[in-house]
Amino acid sequence: MAASDTRKDPPPPIFNQQVLQCLRDWHAASPAGHPWQGLTLFATAASLRTSLNRILLIGLEELAQSDVQAAQLLRLRFADELTAQAVANRLNVVEGTVYKWQREGVERLAETVWQMEADSRRGKQQRLENRLPSATYTRLFGADRHLQAVTEHLIAPEQPWLMAVESLGGMGKTSLAHALCRSLIAHNHFEEVGWVTAQQQQLSLGGVIHQTERPALTSAELVHALAQQLLTDAPDYSLLSLQQKEERLTLRFRAIPHLVVIDNLETLTDVDALLAHLRDWINPTKFLLTTRHRLLDQADIHHFVLPELGQADAIALVRHEAQLRNLPAVTSASDEELAPIYAVVGGNPLALRLVVGQLHIHPLPTLLGDLRAAQGSAVTGLYTHIYWQAWQTLSEEARRVLLAMPLVPPDGGDLDLLATISQLSPDALRDGLAQLVRRNLVDVRGDLRQHLYSIHSLTRTFLHQQVLRWAG
Repeated sequence: MAASDTRKDPPPPIFNQQVLQCLRDWHAASPAGHPWQGLTLFATAASLRTSLNRILLIGLEELAQSDVQAAQLLRLRFADELTAQAVANRLNVVEGTVYKWQREGVERLAETVWQMEADSRRGKQQRLENRLPSATYTRLFGADRHLQAVTEHLIAPEQPWLMAVESLGGMGKTSLAHALCRSLIAHNHFEEVGWVTAQQQQLSLGGVIHQTERPALTSAELVHALAQQLLTDAPDYSLLSLQQKEERLTLRFRAIPHLVVIDNLETLTDVDALLAHLRDWINPTKFLLTTRHRLLDQADIHHFVLPELGQADAIALVRHEAQLRNLPAVTSASDEELAPIYAVVGGNPLALRLVVGQLHIHPLPTLLGDLRAAQGSAVTGLYTHIYWQAWQTLSEEARRVLLAMPLVPPDGGDLDLLATISQLSPDALRDGLAQLVRRNLVDVRGDLRQHLYSIHSLTRTFLHQQVLRWAG
């Protein structure tokens, strides 16, 4: 037998046992289930037994590259079902030598298959991660519990098939979805992952809004984008029509568990048409949507509202960004010195990062004053990026309710308080609130008997000056 190669990634003892048992069961009936169904090497064939034997054959072919005799012996013993004595006669050795070589061969085959799986998994992980956009964060703060909550719903082999992460702009929906996908890919929870963005603009950390060059996401563009990621291996891909691409995607999504992220859904002009497409594709495939608009009129969507950061996480983010940007005065500042940032900006990660960037240019009191007074191009860009689109779509009643919200205590107020402040009729107040809640401009919490309505600190700051200019 050839000397063993240095182990790159040694298998656990149980895997050696599984390899031996699979060899022994080469000609047995197909089992009801098997641990190897979770391997990336596993490919569904006519039966589970055929799929397991395929892995063994691939492993034996690889093993033969370094140890022809080991691969030959295992084929003779298990695929050809020869007795140890028959193999001994063929190889001109004693029977005891066959058993010794068999034990060594099983270990070598286990090492080979284990390493092939590790390489396959790394290759698959890299392939799927390449479909994700570049990360815009270096570290997430206060996200662990959100990642866990969303993950539990996505990996469950049941509803919800459609899940929406919803929040005000700048709260980190895309970053959360990105980190979530990377985790799910690393743990091999889905066979395939796709990512399509509908984002039409981006805000730089200098407060400059950049329009993207990508076309608006329509149902047809969604099909093309997903086909580009998932179907290009087909030899006839370039000849496929839109309808054929859609048909093949439907077959894939209904047969193999995919996770597909559709980012910035609120920019779509026809959300209902796109959701109809997704409903044709669900089960076992799941879709994760990120949106500034709460899709409360859709009965089959699981809503996850991403809250703003608490003060401790917000200050930790400020220090982290300051360290990255070499602002030692900010990094070493006390919590008390940094607390005014949270009082003005709240826990909006995008706004916090923009504030840190501006501290290269302006002292903190000046910058916070600009935020309150809506002065400076960076501040104007921030407010426009987060609030302009939503403000433009609000009715007059909704605008009046929003303008009344700074008079509501930070912990929130009930309908009676809002009615007193806004001087709107009950119907107009409820209609206005419904619009604001759907656009994540107003938060709502409470129980069956009472709800309280509140706004984020950044929204409160924004409403002091900037919105008055738009309203005028």
